[in-house]
Amino acid sequence: DDLSRWMRTTVKDFSDAITVYDQFNQKVYFFASSTKVIVLFKEMLDTSLSPWSVYKTDHTATFAVNAAVYMRDPTSTDTFAVYWGDSTGNVYIMDSDDVNGDDDTNSIQTFRRSVFVEKVKSEDNDKPIDPMNDIIAGRIYYRRVANVSLIMGFEWADDYALNTVIVPLKGADIADTAGYFGGTSYFGGVFYFNAGFQLSQRVSTKGYSTVGRGPGFYLELSVNDKQVFDIQKIVL
Repeated sequence: DDLSRWMRTTVKDFSDAITVYDQFNQKVYFFASSTKVIVLFKEMLDTSLSPWSVYKTDHTATFAVNAAVYMRDPTSTDTFAVYWGDSTGNVYIMDSDDVNGDDDTNSIQTFRRSVFVEKVKSEDNDKPIDPMNDIIAGRIYYRRVANVSLIMGFEWADDYALNTVIVPLKGADIADTAGYFGGTSYFGGVFYFNAGFQLSQRVSTKGYSTVGRGPGFYLELSVNDKQVFDIQKIVL
């Protein structure tokens, strides 16, 4: 009850779940529905923010899970991951970095909704931000992993309006190998110069602004993509 207080509506009909703790990624997966996975981010437990996210997928298997386990990758000696299986004998891996695996066939839908935001203190000055009178703008801090589109939805109180802002987060596509020197081979071998995305993993920022006025708003964040992304914080 204490952990789920942020998402009472989402879990109100759940009576049980297959629960797996991913020690490497510090996440707990709750397979309680055939269409979505409830995910607890352990690193968020010490904050005042909700540690929960909901995962959905367009894959034909949905998330109809019969069994799930955290185990060592059979092809590796030191890699562990969460595996889950469906009723027809298929086995899938969560959070894989294998671009040729199941995680690259269909998009995963990620959605997050904030608490109600009223007057808040800006990071730039001591004057509180007033959603009724001020223009809402800010910056997104994210790690450059891949090119994805972040959809920000501002649901305004009293006005009953939902204003949507699409923010492109920069990175590299899965097939991007950046530039290389001297053709497909370098000095006659199979290696080439500057392989891979040279700005990968760097922290970058992107500005945003939205229209709308009201006594406050809910902020909805969603990403529907095959690519991995890492949003670190959003400030006003």
